[in-house]
Amino acid sequence: MAAIAPNLVRALPASSRSLAELIERLRTPLSERGLAFALHETTGAARPFLLAGLHEALGGSVFVVVPTSDVAERTFTDLTYYLGEKAAVALLRPRDENLGALESPSERSARMSLLADLCARKPQVVVAPVAALRQYVIPRAVFEGASFTLRADETAGWEATQQRLYRLGYARVDVVSAAGQYAVRGGILDVFPATADAPVRIEFFGDDVDAVRAFELQSQRSTGELDDVTITPWLEVLRDDALRENVVARATGESNVISALRAFLGAHNDVPEPWLSLAYDERATVLDYLDSDALVVLDEPGMLETVERGLDEERARGADVLLAGVDSGELDVRDDEIGEALLADVVAPHPTLHGDGARLHERRVLVVTGGIEAGELGWLPKTLEGFVLETRPAEHFNRRIERFAQSVREWVAAGETVWLVASGASRLAEILRGANVSVERSAPFVHLRSHVGTDGIAMSASGVARAGTVYVDQGSIEHGFAIPGLHLHVLGDREIYGQPARRVKLRAVKEGVPVTLADLKVGDYVVHAVHGIGQYLGLRTETILGATSDYLDLKYAGTDRMLVPVHQMHQVTKYTAAEGHAPRLSKMGGGDWARTKSRVSEKLAEIAEGLVQLYAEREIARGHAFAPDTPWQAELEEAFPYEPTPDQAKAIAEAKADMESPRPMDRLVCGDVGYGKTEVAVRAIFKAIADRKQVAVLCPTTLLAAQHARTIAARFASFPVRIEELSRFKTKKEAQAILDDLAQGKVDVVIGTHRILQKDVVFRDLGLIVVDEEQRFGVMHKERLKQLKATVDVLTLSATPIPRTLQMSLMGVRDLSLIQTAPKNRMSIKTVVVPASDAVVQRAIANELDRGGQVYYVHNRIESIYGIARALEQLVPKARVAVGHGQMREHELEPVMEAFINGEIDVFVSTTIIENGIDIPNVNTIVVNDADKFGLAQLYQLRGRVGRSNHQAYAFLLYQAHKALTEEAKARLEAIREFTHLGSGLQIAMRDLEIRGSGNLLGAAQSGFIGAVGFETYAQLLADAIAERKGVEHAREDAREAVIDVKLDAYVPDDYVPQISQKIAIYQQLAAAGTLAAVEAAAESVRDRFGAPPPEFEALVEITRLRVMALRAGVTRVVINEQRLTLGVGTGFRLDPASIPKLQSLTKNKFRFGEGKITIDLPARSPADQLPTLRALLGSL
Repeated sequence: MAAIAPNLVRALPASSRSLAELIERLRTPLSERGLAFALHETTGAARPFLLAGLHEALGGSVFVVVPTSDVAERTFTDLTYYLGEKAAVALLRPRDENLGALESPSERSARMSLLADLCARKPQVVVAPVAALRQYVIPRAVFEGASFTLRADETAGWEATQQRLYRLGYARVDVVSAAGQYAVRGGILDVFPATADAPVRIEFFGDDVDAVRAFELQSQRSTGELDDVTITPWLEVLRDDALRENVVARATGESNVISALRAFLGAHNDVPEPWLSLAYDERATVLDYLDSDALVVLDEPGMLETVERGLDEERARGADVLLAGVDSGELDVRDDEIGEALLADVVAPHPTLHGDGARLHERRVLVVTGGIEAGELGWLPKTLEGFVLETRPAEHFNRRIERFAQSVREWVAAGETVWLVASGASRLAEILRGANVSVERSAPFVHLRSHVGTDGIAMSASGVARAGTVYVDQGSIEHGFAIPGLHLHVLGDREIYGQPARRVKLRAVKEGVPVTLADLKVGDYVVHAVHGIGQYLGLRTETILGATSDYLDLKYAGTDRMLVPVHQMHQVTKYTAAEGHAPRLSKMGGGDWARTKSRVSEKLAEIAEGLVQLYAEREIARGHAFAPDTPWQAELEEAFPYEPTPDQAKAIAEAKADMESPRPMDRLVCGDVGYGKTEVAVRAIFKAIADRKQVAVLCPTTLLAAQHARTIAARFASFPVRIEELSRFKTKKEAQAILDDLAQGKVDVVIGTHRILQKDVVFRDLGLIVVDEEQRFGVMHKERLKQLKATVDVLTLSATPIPRTLQMSLMGVRDLSLIQTAPKNRMSIKTVVVPASDAVVQRAIANELDRGGQVYYVHNRIESIYGIARALEQLVPKARVAVGHGQMREHELEPVMEAFINGEIDVFVSTTIIENGIDIPNVNTIVVNDADKFGLAQLYQLRGRVGRSNHQAYAFLLYQAHKALTEEAKARLEAIREFTHLGSGLQIAMRDLEIRGSGNLLGAAQSGFIGAVGFETYAQLLADAIAERKGVEHAREDAREAVIDVKLDAYVPDDYVPQISQKIAIYQQLAAAGTLAAVEAAAESVRDRFGAPPPEFEALVEITRLRVMALRAGVTRVVINEQRLTLGVGTGFRLDPASIPKLQSLTKNKFRFGEGKITIDLPARSPADQLPTLRALLGSL
């Protein structure tokens, strides 16, 4: 990325002296009443470039105020390019004050880090929309006074530190999993500070800090020693009784509203941040954190005032609706989901530019406008010194490469500097060299960057661009521009190719949490490998035959009960099946479970037979073996602005390997919408085209086809690839022209619906078919696909999830790739369950529209849907509302959907037709009316229609306040509200969808068999059946077991690990350990997290080691008492003759073989003292 050098301004030609003069004036010492300047005739595209130059020229902080959040995002990303990714550029997003607002930990961390950096006087560029300046912040003196630092070998106070964390707003949890949390275990304090990149583990010895270490969230293991850690506030209203009293004393409004506010505070610990202005004596904005010499830039003041006026009107309308709701009794504002936001509209003042703008009179201010007037605004300083810098929008070439190259040659001949910023820089440089244009693969104005670029071309290191030079740099900018006075042309992908580059580069994130026993709650169903389906009643500590341990208490049919020792926990899995399926408990000891498994196995044998036969036929089929990746493939993949997630990278590698094999590919890629399936297809398509093959992309609807066409065209914009869309939107003449060119090989990629499968569609050389959502096609279309699959590679995409366990079971008979990793910037969806009211709906929609987003409103009754739409138009007059439902004809529905996709409609009122919708990242709020009437899996899928971008998404689940909810409906709504974290859960609904996906794959009747035995057992039985049909040995995890019967107290005591869920997680991790190294890693993790362990835990670890060693030696049971050791062995056990001398030596010849066992006489000792001998014996076998 580029970094603009300060000497850029010193080298300006005479015609640009006004800019140089402006910079000199900006360096003038600040007078008592500030300095105010205006820069006119500067287009929006050039402003980030100029701001970057001003920041480096002046050396101090620059605070940029722009009209909207959308403009702020674009300005921020462009500034990051121009200044370099390591530069101090920050985006101040407004605090989310929506209903039930849950600011994500990453957003709150960014806000607090920015305040901390400003307190530390670190120069940086801050971009903020008007909405961010209309919020008061924690006063700087309070922020600095409340922050504290902990250092190793210093006294901090064990109790005092916890009290300080609580006061600063940190949440105490069992396990730290996000910023803003702390956990306490023994003398160990884990905390994730607001301004830290990683959580910190602080070990205390009494009141002294013994050690400070960073640790990793996923493994919870320490990663390295630290000298100290600084902890800043997490909440902006500190937990302080005096601040709560201030809020009550200072609130103004009608008596019923004040009563509601008092009731709200009585029911909640924290003062909501929208009420911050009532809590503190000082009303501070972020401007109060800036140094006195910072430059404040106002981007188009007239537009700033227009936006602010609109926000004021929206707030006033919201206050009116709130008061009406309170008066009528429709609203209960004590509800924390809605109360804090709605009450803030009425009781809490907020800053405004026109009210608090007087602060600007004391600062260095620069007004930037596209015209020649700044406008007559009362809050601007009275006198503005004006300067002019003429800039122009860049010329657009829209893939007319010859004309583009000709213009570049002309600019170079005229001594102009050309700066090209492209997502595919190497490819663009190659195109220009082919057109006889010399290029440098670097950015101009670079601070002594490396002299050699990625393709070996020498780069300028002079610090100033050379006249008549073309620079090509890897990156992306929103828009290009020209500055005649600088003889400079800057162009990006949008100007060259007509397609904007996608923006932010992201890193991969850990996988979602699987369904584990740590999630067990009393009453949940479980499956024991031997005894079948039982019900979990709790974790019990029992002393049996003189040894104390923890046991899972399981209930079976009738009065049967079973205690499972925790070191055998790997034999127990959590029962999961379709939503609402309550299983029948197994009867112990009567062969009931064995018969059920046998019945399911018989059915699975038929499925396995068909799968194995189909796979065998495909193995001998021969198709086209594609060549390895070309340099152009690398160029395409380099231009992808996101780092693939681990699942995505694996799916891409698997698809490429399939294509390079002579066997025709038939791979299914499963993953939720927005998880990156399309990019897998894009790379496969390009690989096929590079091998001179044609590609067909088959979609179930015209809208999905259009979406794929847009995505693929954007990715291939810089390559000579012809993409055509074959849909009913084409005229008959246009469609025939496409078909003719397709037959002649002039079209590389054709995208469309089942129209592609018709007999008149002829390809010259078809090499790959990409099928999206095959299960949504009819039988005849599937038959036609089956014919094509015989010799052509097929890649099928599905948004219906398939469980990982099923993928493992099908390995070797079905090529499956799962993408279960969410992209890094994907946030959890905040779910608000609340009685329906005008105030809630108005605020929810208005908030989304204010941040430039769109809204789904789901109303599942067609007869009243139009009335709902009219009511929404009256409630939010600025909203553009449209209706869609399943009874509309396709030609009626698709134009509406297309308008919504294009942003021409703000609120789409629909039935559940959006349940399997397309990817619209700008839709980040969904309102579901009468949500209590939907099933849990359906609510999960509806909620999943939002949250596809890096903005906080909201799901409002409404029910009628006057209507009593059934217990089942209440449980459904609570479940979906509780599980809001990505990948964490909604396990019931997720598994319901996975079973639906399994039915698509194996036949719909499978859900009954899954219900009979639970999903994990079903997957295991399927794997057994497939292995048997293939004639291969299949090692089952539960097939061999070693029982260790040693009279030791072996468990995790409550005073070491108090939380049951964490104890179960520890037991599960130890029980799953298959090697001694895995046992040691699990044990060390516990010691690291919980401190020095008690003897009972070490005994548990020792029993786990013995179990692993016994399994490895072929021993199935170990019984040890004071004088005798018995080793049970299976029928296939064979003693290695070489180990007999060692066995004789260890036992002094006191061992004997019996039927299925080895008995060894030992000297009289306690069982604990016999363990070293036992370890040595097992090691010798």
